[in-house]
Amino acid sequence: MFATVKAALQRSPGRPRKWDSEAARKRAYRQRKAEQLADPLAARAAAQPADTRARAAEQAASRARHHLDRVRERLAEAEQRLDNARHRAAVAETAARQARAERDRARRLLDAKWRGAGTGRHLMRDPERLVAVIADLRADYETLRRELRFARQALGYPSDRPLPGGKTVGGRW
Repeated sequence: MFATVKAALQRSPGRPRKWDSEAARKRAYRQRKAEQLADPLAARAAAQPADTRARAAEQAASRARHHLDRVRERLAEAEQRLDNARHRAAVAETAARQARAERDRARRLLDAKWRGAGTGRHLMRDPERLVAVIADLRADYETLRRELRFARQALGYPSDRPLPGGKTVGGRW
């Protein structure tokens, strides 16, 4: 196989050995392990600051997660309040639109009734017709006034200010 003993002892090319023999390598390994295990208090003392930092980081992460959960809850509540406010605004807008439409319809009816009632002289001669016209107008007026009051409350408008988009007639709304 090998021509000489020297050729048999030669190693193949590659990383050179650190130890002369296998026994020296094993001895060095055992000595390293013994040094590592010899002083557990020193190992604990060396690991303690890292453990403290790790616990502090875990606590900070836990606080951050808690804070994030609270922020998400507040965001969900705010979104719910926003949805409710949008719904109330839509209801109020619809009520205001209906109140304006009713007001306009009442004005048209009033104009038609006055046109149909004839002249004032005609009504002076027919008191029953005058009373009927006044009673009709009064009932319509009270109904529309209640609806307008509801619309103002729904929109949050005071009674001394006109509704947006509303028209004033003779300084009144």
